[in-house]
This record gives sequence, structure tokens and C-alpha cells, in this order.
Amino acid sequence: QPTPFVLGIAGMGRVQQQFFPDSSRREILVDLWHPEGTAFAATEEVARRVEARLMTEALESPEGMRALAAAGMAPTVFHMNEGHSALLVLERLRALTAEAGMSLSEACEQVVASTVFTTHTPVPAGNESFDPELARSFLEPHAAAAGMTWDDLVALASHPDEAETDFGMTPLALRTSDFANGVAACGSR
Repeated sequence: QPTPFVLGIAGMGRVQQQFFPDSSRREILVDLWHPEGTAFAATEEVARRVEARLMTEALESPEGMRALAAAGMAPTVFHMNEGHSALLVLERLRALTAEAGMSLSEACEQVVASTVFTTHTPVPAGNESFDPELARSFLEPHAAAAGMTWDDLVALASHPDEAETDFGMTPLALRTSDFANGVAACGSR
């Protein structure tokens, strides 16, 4: 008498191969590692948090802004979560100057008035800072597309401590937001 395993192998040729989705679309594969015996609900919760983080990162990028526009969506308020999301500002400035015909001054005023910034890590180790030349190699074209000079962007990203010369993402986010907050009580100081 055949075992269920043998029957399963024999029947595979008769089953339509629709288990895996079409691979012509972009996919991100993430491994979640949990201790043995972890509840399925706990795994689902971690997966939801990872998905939410990836969605946030995607929407805070220039490509995310363009995707929203292509979908016919026009948000009126933008929330930047941590310093890395400050690059959203460059895309918003680019769209307002290049596509809406605003002056850089008008675009900056609109962006600042409609942006909120939240930090979770109000200590130097928790905020991204980059060597100015490294930042320049990646960000100068974005600044130019937004109608800014490199020096304009550096001024927005400069640290309050003049001895610190790195390009700071958190200072950039703070200077381009009308409202900023910290998640923890010490983060709001």
C-alpha cells in the first residue's frame, strides 16, 4: 500500500503550478528568525512591523513621492520619521519648483509649513551624519534638481555645533519641518 508521501510525489505532476506568484514583479524577501516554538501571532506581528517600516521608507523616498503622484494621490501634510527621511524634502522641492513652477523660496515655505518631523533617538549615535564629500556625491544632483546649490543644502544640514562638519540628516529634517517632536519625554527636549 502506497504511503501518503509517495502519493503526494506522484500527484505533483497533475497539480497546476500556481503556488508561486509570477516572478516578473519586484519582490523583497525578508527572513524572520524566532526561537523555536514562537507563536504564529508573534511572527505575524513582526512581519507587519517590517512591512510597515519598508512602506514608510519607500514613501519617504523620491520614488515614493513619484509613486503617490502617479497614483493620483496628493497628500497635504508629510510626516518624516527619523533623519533619513529628510530626503523627502528634496523631492518635494523639486516637484514644486520644476513641475508647479514655484520659486525656491515659495517651495521652501510650502514644504516647511506642511511637514512634521519625529525623532526617536535624540542622541548623536542615533542620528545619521555623513562625510560632506560622500553626501555631495549622492545628493548634489538632487539639490540641483530642486533648484538649490550644494551650499544651500549644506546650510540646511549643518549641525548646531560648528565643530561638527558632517552632513546631518536630522538637522536637515528639523530645518525643513514646521513642527518637530520626540517620541519619548527626553526626546522632546
